[in-house]
Amino acid sequence: MPGIVGALVCSLLVVPLSSDASRWGTAITFGAVSAGTGIIAFFWVAMMLAAEGAGAPFLVILAPLGLGVLVFGLSLFVQTRTAR
Repeated sequence: MPGIVGALVCSLLVVPLSSDASRWGTAITFGAVSAGTGIIAFFWVAMMLAAEGAGAPFLVILAPLGLGVLVFGLSLFVQTRTAR
């Protein structure tokens, strides 16, 4: 099920990127998709930690949030050369 949700979230990239090709729009979209799909994947880890009785198991969700912020920053500030 998480794989299906992740695939649906990634396929929704087409909507914001087709209507807004600005640097900000692209950076926000890639950051949000990275964080969203990462949260889907890490949610399973958090549930396993909760089942084992670990303290604050859902803090592992902060890792994909950090990844989303990193991807946002890289998408926004890294400039690539365009083909001529």
